[in-house]
Amino acid sequence: MIANVPHAGTFGRETVTSVRTFDQPGRSRPFDPRTVIDPVREEARA
Repeated sequence: MIANVPHAGTFGRETVTSVRTFDQPGRSRPFDPRTVIDPVREEARA
């Protein structure tokens, strides 16, 4: 499962958290990287 959650980060910057859940035999493992948009460089930074 993948869920993208846009929100304002700690410093008010536009941030997207992509929550991924990997289902494996006997357990599920979450992975949640965050991407912040850099307004000066106008590009995404992980």
